[in-house]
Amino acid sequence: MRNSPTPTLPNFWLNLLFIRHGESTCNEVNRFAGSVDAPLTQLGRAQAEEAARTFKGPLPDLLFVSNLSRARETAEILFPQAETGLIHEVDARLAERHFGEFTLSNKSELQAIHGIRDYDEALYDLNGTIEGAESFANFQHRVEQFLTETVTPLLMSGEKVIVVSHKYVIELMVRLILNLPRQDGYDLRLPNSKILNAGDALRYYQKESRIGNRFREWVVLHHGEALASAGLLGLGVSAFLGPLNIPWQLGFVLLMVATLITLLRVDLAQAARSKRSDWNRSVLRYALIPGLAALFTSTTDAPAWWIVIALILATPTALTSVTLSRCAGGMVHPAVGTMMRSTLIGSITVLVMIGIFFDWKASAPILFVAISAIGLPCVLSHGLRKLKPIFAANFSERQAAWSIILLSVFVGISCAQLNLSDMFTTGTLAVGLSVVLRMLSAALTRWSSCVAPDDYLSLGFPNLFILVIIGQILGLSELTTFATWLLVPMFLLSPFDIWICRRLAAKGRGDWSLQGYLRLGHSNPESNFCPSIYQNIPEKN
Repeated sequence: MRNSPTPTLPNFWLNLLFIRHGESTCNEVNRFAGSVDAPLTQLGRAQAEEAARTFKGPLPDLLFVSNLSRARETAEILFPQAETGLIHEVDARLAERHFGEFTLSNKSELQAIHGIRDYDEALYDLNGTIEGAESFANFQHRVEQFLTETVTPLLMSGEKVIVVSHKYVIELMVRLILNLPRQDGYDLRLPNSKILNAGDALRYYQKESRIGNRFREWVVLHHGEALASAGLLGLGVSAFLGPLNIPWQLGFVLLMVATLITLLRVDLAQAARSKRSDWNRSVLRYALIPGLAALFTSTTDAPAWWIVIALILATPTALTSVTLSRCAGGMVHPAVGTMMRSTLIGSITVLVMIGIFFDWKASAPILFVAISAIGLPCVLSHGLRKLKPIFAANFSERQAAWSIILLSVFVGISCAQLNLSDMFTTGTLAVGLSVVLRMLSAALTRWSSCVAPDDYLSLGFPNLFILVIIGQILGLSELTTFATWLLVPMFLLSPFDIWICRRLAAKGRGDWSLQGYLRLGHSNPESNFCPSIYQNIPEKN
């Protein structure tokens, strides 16, 4: 249900412009920054530069900026004082709310712990104040004071004002201008660096839907259950109608679009930076271990499904590990880095196995699938983030649920093509292999590091979507069947993965803790992925 129309705004409000700062290092990893001074990412600076290029109309008379660096840097990129002569007034009342115990916490993880509705209400102190946080009453008082005592008189005298601030500050100002009660508040998902006047903000609010937003958040948060349920539904269709015959091209398109939506949220250039130890672990996981399994298969009278298991072990990381990382409190970029390395190493391993066990001529379709399904979305997402950084980030954030929905359709139509006669033998083996893959992943995880959740998830989720398509293209029914059966238990076990990831995140200590990781930034000897948040991050108990 959409919001009911609100009265037309007085014209003077149209001279008030809002801009949320560009993407910050905490936005990038889906965490609350609040009053922590998290700087802009490279994408955040690109967003501010795009806003500066596309800004039309006369310069505002006055610019008010939050005292936090991500807002001040955005303002300086938009309207350089040396060039424009525009007066910049830094006002601490525009600082983001301090979120207490929520600070630096993963937003999806908080939604999972508290429930999406209670999480939303906690942000407005409707079900108790967040421990250690600035109360919503105090937050509203300072923002309302700035709006009524400072901005409104300027607007009524005909001046044009622009405010560069933060997500929750701007959302609160919009609600104050529209005279909306606090209990009607919810996440408006305002885009980073997009310049909006009060009229734009009104239209933005009117097209939003609380129910729609919560549904999209639920889909992302419970993507494992959604994917597994789609698989079970597909099996039900096969049981009633018999195995369906659906062209592989449909699944291929679904996979490519879902991959593109997911990768738009990630700085691929940053994720691609790796240390030698990262490459060593990737070679071990995607070349040596599956190579040993393949060697065992070729030197014994092992059944045909051993070949399929060797191929699954060599298959690159699934893009779902990126979404899992974002929901489980991971740092995201390490998971993407593993996906990129595994695509390179694993594709070569799979090509060799196909050539040895089947036919070298079959390598062309595999190259096509590997390059197109992962490589093409990588190129497109990287290009879009450069050309349209504001659109790319906002689209991916708002449409993340569609990535899960498209993959769920893929899983459903794949399972609908299965013959249920081998459900017991193949299904049992699929469950067993799901457990083995998790054990292998846990053995290769850096347990004392805050990137441990990314290790565990990226090393344990083979890209079964690609394997299903390869099996269909090559006519390898054993590969298609087993990879499809494996889809259901892989995602049915995702609640267990989330539980493990929380334990892994808690084990990070010293320089490998979250605070140490964020403090040290790129000087952290373990990783080149980490955001360089300033030194004043409070330690959390």
